[in-house]
Amino acid sequence: MVSADHKACTPCATGFFESGANNTCEACPLDYSSNDPAGATACAPCGEGSATNDGRTQCNACPPGRFEEADHTCASCPAKLASGGGLASCVLC
Repeated sequence: MVSADHKACTPCATGFFESGANNTCEACPLDYSSNDPAGATACAPCGEGSATNDGRTQCNACPPGRFEEADHTCASCPAKLASGGGLASCVLC
């Protein structure tokens, strides 16, 4: 990204990527992350059964007893269902 005074190029912070169209830094979308301190031109998708942290700098597997919901957050398994962690759904016991 170009600095405000146009004297230097500065990398996007972690959790952001450089949008080629606008030459600006944009936050990674939900379920994507970026942790490259040198600046990223794209964000990497999280795997199934995981969600990004608040800063979108890393993907974390959903812990046991939780699963990845459609909104890409980890939620508790409903009654009579369980998850060993890192899953996109819970299973019937």
